[in-house]
Amino acid sequence: MKIEIDRSMTGVIEIEGVLATMDNSRPKYDFTSEFNSYYQVLLKQITFILGDQNKAEDIVQETLIKYYYAQKHTISNPKAWLIKVAVNSSYNYLRSEKNRKQREEKNIVIPSSTNIEDVVIKNEEEQIVKDAMSLLPERDKLLILLKYSGYSYTEIAQILDIEEASVGTMLARAKKKFKEILLNMKGSE
Repeated sequence: MKIEIDRSMTGVIEIEGVLATMDNSRPKYDFTSEFNSYYQVLLKQITFILGDQNKAEDIVQETLIKYYYAQKHTISNPKAWLIKVAVNSSYNYLRSEKNRKQREEKNIVIPSSTNIEDVVIKNEEEQIVKDAMSLLPERDKLLILLKYSGYSYTEIAQILDIEEASVGTMLARAKKKFKEILLNMKGSE
């Protein structure tokens, strides 16, 4: 008989073990329930941003450890705080990866059954979208990513610390900027 282990619970056990060995002077509180409340939400968002679930799991666990040690009385909205920290960590990781990739030579392995033209076109289109997103201001990038990750205007307002009534307008402007940048990039080819 095969035993299935819930990966999110394994993460809780690992983090609690690490935290227990790091600091025994902190008062105990129910970190497991907070972990379970936020882990999947954060993992989904960060996996979407990074496109790599393993690295997303690392960032989510690091974020939850930061939250464990944070001054809880200064955090009015834990979910927004966690998302903001995780997203910022993700962007830091992406920047460091971009720099690393620029230093390395890029090798593309194409399966023989794939049409090379389709692969090249797809890679070029993906790169154009990534380049266009990179030219947007941080807040505009986050607005677009959060909206298309399924967050409500209320949640976006809390995460970005802006007025909820402004989210729609700001999102429309961000999408317009993105479209203009994308059209300019495609037009310059």
